[in-house]
Amino acid sequence: MGSWWHVMVGPLVGTVVGAAVTALVAERRARREEQKLIVEALAAVRTELLVGANRIGGSVISAPTFIQWGQLPPVTDDLSLMYRTHAAVLHTHLSASDVLTVTVAYSWLMQYSRGGHVSGVPSRFISVFDLYMSVTNALYNAYTRMGEILEADYGLHVGSEFAVFGFAAYWIANLCEGELKTRSDADANAEEREKVLNIKALAERMKTDLKKSGFEGPEVVDGHAKP
Repeated sequence: MGSWWHVMVGPLVGTVVGAAVTALVAERRARREEQKLIVEALAAVRTELLVGANRIGGSVISAPTFIQWGQLPPVTDDLSLMYRTHAAVLHTHLSASDVLTVTVAYSWLMQYSRGGHVSGVPSRFISVFDLYMSVTNALYNAYTRMGEILEADYGLHVGSEFAVFGFAAYWIANLCEGELKTRSDADANAEEREKVLNIKALAERMKTDLKKSGFEGPEVVDGHAKP
C-alpha cells in the first residue's frame, strides 16, 4: 500500500502542488505588472497635466500684451494624446469621481487648445482669463489627485511642482486686481466687474490651497514677479 501510494499518488500530488505554486507565482507577477502599468499611466498623465499648466502659465504672461493689441493670445495643442493612450487604464482602475476629475481637466485643456470661448465676447480680458483660470484650476485638481492616489494606493512618494500652478494663480489674481481698478461700480460695468471678481476669487482659493501645501508663491506687482 505504501509503495503504491508513493508510486501512483505521490507524483500526482507533487504535480498539483507544483501547478498551484506556479499559478500563484504567475498571479503575483501579473498583479505586479498590472500595478506597474497603472502607476506608469497615472505618473504619465500627471506629468502631462503639469506640461499643460506650464503652457497656460506662458500664455498668462503674454495675454495682456495681445489684448492691448486687440488680438487674441495664441494657443497650442491640447496634449491629449497621452490621455487617450492611458484612458483605458484610468477608466478601469480609478473611481468614477477621479475619472471625472481627470476628464474635466482634459476637457478644459481642449477648450484652451481651440481658443476656448474667447471670440465674440465684449471683454476679452474676462473671456481670456476666465478660460485660463478655469483650465489652471482643473489641471491643478487632477494633478493633485493623481499624486494622492500614487502615494496612498501604491506607496509611491511623488514630488509636486506646485510652482507651475502657483505662478499662474498669483499672476491672474494680480492682473484681475489691476483690471478691477479700471472698472467703476456703475451699472454698465457691474456685471463685468462681478465676473472679474469671480475669476480673482478662484485664483485666491488656489493660492490659499497651495499655501496649505507649503508653497509660498512669488510676489507679483504690476504684472511683474519680484524675486
